[in-house]
Amino acid sequence: MFEINWKLLFELITAIGSLATFGTFLFLFFKDKQKQDQINKLTNIFEELQTQNKLNEKKFKVSIRPNLYLHGSTLNGTDGNLTIKIHNKGETTKILNCLLKSEDILSLNQTFPVELDKSKNIELPFKTRGIKNINECDFELNIFYEDKAQNKYLLIIVGKGIGMEITKDSESL
Repeated sequence: MFEINWKLLFELITAIGSLATFGTFLFLFFKDKQKQDQINKLTNIFEELQTQNKLNEKKFKVSIRPNLYLHGSTLNGTDGNLTIKIHNKGETTKILNCLLKSEDILSLNQTFPVELDKSKNIELPFKTRGIKNINECDFELNIFYEDKAQNKYLLIIVGKGIGMEITKDSESL
């Protein structure tokens, strides 16, 4: 009759087990490869959404940004007072505060905050501190303002008398 060769049977079972283990590793490798591909696709989608979100945020900021500029200045001949006109070409803004840096000029009766609608002006009055002619007075005017989303901005006007220019208009940090 048949005699069972235990050693051969054990080697045969071991060989079949090795093949099954190898097959399992191949199966897991391909399954991991599919999962890695899926993770890579999801990562790419996330990065695209982040980029799109940043672009939308920039578009939103531009769509609500005020655009302040100098609309002229006038000098009252009788009392020597200077009036600076600021015009808003952009969206509605809230002027939070104005800081005047000058040894020779004072700000007159302006309370803040002040809302400035689109296409509207605000007049900021100033006068000299003493007998010096206002056209000889140097100044720097910092205007702090915000948009509808409360993004804050700074406008800096530097001048001497009625001659002035905007030296900075930027989002403040």
